[in-house]
Amino acid sequence: MDKFRLLVERRACLAVIFAMLGGCAVGPNFVRPQPPDTDRYTRELQSEATVMANGQAQYFTSSNSLIGPHAGHSQLFADWWRLFKSQELDALVNKAIANNPTIQASEASLLQSQDNMRAGYGVFFPQIQAGLAPADSASRLHSKVHKRKAKF
Repeated sequence: MDKFRLLVERRACLAVIFAMLGGCAVGPNFVRPQPPDTDRYTRELQSEATVMANGQAQYFTSSNSLIGPHAGHSQLFADWWRLFKSQELDALVNKAIANNPTIQASEASLLQSQDNMRAGYGVFFPQIQAGLAPADSASRLHSKVHKRKAKF
C-alpha cells in the first residue's frame, strides 16, 4: 500500500513540474508587443520645480532648453557634469578619469589573476621530485675499499 502511495505522489509531483514548465513556453507565432507610446514615466505632467528646502528649489529643464553646445540634444552627452559649471567637479572628474585604468590594463590584470588561479591548481596533481647532491669521488672510493676489506 505504501509503494502505491509513493508511486502516486511521485507521478503527481512530475505532473505539477511538467505543467509549470509548459506554462513557461511561448508558441512559435509569438510576437513581442510594441512599447507604449509615451514621453514620460508618470501619468501626471512633470512639475516645474521641487519643494522648497532652505529657501532653494531644484528646477527641471528639458533637453530642448539647454544652453550652450548641448542645446537641442535629447541624448545624454559624455561631459554632462560640465552643465553644473563647477570647477571643483570638473577637476574631480578629470582626476578620476586620469587615474582610472584603461580597458587593456583591466583585461591584463584579469588575465594575470586567471593565470595565477590556474597555477594554483598544480597542488592537486601528483608531483615528482628529483635532486642531486655533490659527492667527493675520494669518499666513494674510500667506501668501496672498506667494503672489500670487510669481505676478507
